Amino acid sequence: LWTLLSTWLAKQAPAGNFGVAVETWLGPILGKVFLLWFAAYWFLLSIGVLSEVSFVFHIVALPATPRGVLQVAFLFLVIYTDLYGIETCIRTIQALLMLAIPLMLSFLLTAFAAARWTNLLPLLDASLVDMVKATYYISPYPLAGILTTLFLAVQVQDQEQIGIKSVLFHWLAGLLLALIVAVTIAVLGCCVTESYVYPTIPLAQSINIGGTLVGVEILVYPLWLLSGYIKSAIAFVIASATVAALFPAFKQPWRAWGLGLIVLVVAMLPANLREVGRLLNICNFHLGIPFYLVIPVIAIGVKLNKGRKQHAK
Repeated sequence: LWTLLSTWLAKQAPAGNFGVAVETWLGPILGKVFLLWFAAYWFLLSIGVLSEVSFVFHIVALPATPRGVLQVAFLFLVIYTDLYGIETCIRTIQALLMLAIPLMLSFLLTAFAAARWTNLLPLLDASLVDMVKATYYISPYPLAGILTTLFLAVQVQDQEQIGIKSVLFHWLAGLLLALIVAVTIAVLGCCVTESYVYPTIPLAQSINIGGTLVGVEILVYPLWLLSGYIKSAIAFVIASATVAALFPAFKQPWRAWGLGLIVLVVAMLPANLREVGRLLNICNFHLGIPFYLVIPVIAIGVKLNKGRKQHAK
């Protein structure tokens, strides 16, 4: 529903400029407020993702490498992407997905061979309250995809089938994530899975098929790098473009380097993964969840305004 609303809103505004589109929907004052909120969400998300990826990679894969070095290296790639603009960012992500998808499928195939599907049976005993809590907990995660659709749909000139394509993409991504969660529980069990914040690493380390197929975590590390870059690049580029809509005089390359410096400093502040989790919770629940209400309200307002103008004509 929210994906379709986002693509419908994109069709109600001039293509090519997100700032102009927002002001078309909401007017200059409310439009600026929405852009500021939108930029804050993506900016904080880019900080949280950068801090999270560097922490996990430092702990799991490169303990001898200082976390700050990993953050600088990652951020340099993200800034470099932003300097070349939104289209370059999307093209880069498309190319990386061509590498990430085969790696993910290879990892899933090895995990399938080690799965014990009876481990999923305890999930059938979950109460309605447990399901509602779980739904609330994961509700912010589809939001990033919805807001990305809202932003990117405005940039597309040919918007004829963008709604159907966006919904199909979100369904495929959701099914893939659901499959990964199911396989993880089938291999590790419910109790072990819920005891880890990032269960894919112990999942990979626990796979041992016939004493010959071991060490498949070598597939997980590149996936972590690729997914971390993709998430942080999208968040940073959208935040940068939204800031450009708010402050047109803040141009490249100063915008990318200035925002990047702030991201680096703030991303170094969390002392552990728990603090990173708090930062991401602020972004996801305090800044993110209200968008679920705001997007339909904007769509209703645009529809009513459109009907009023047609009636006046």
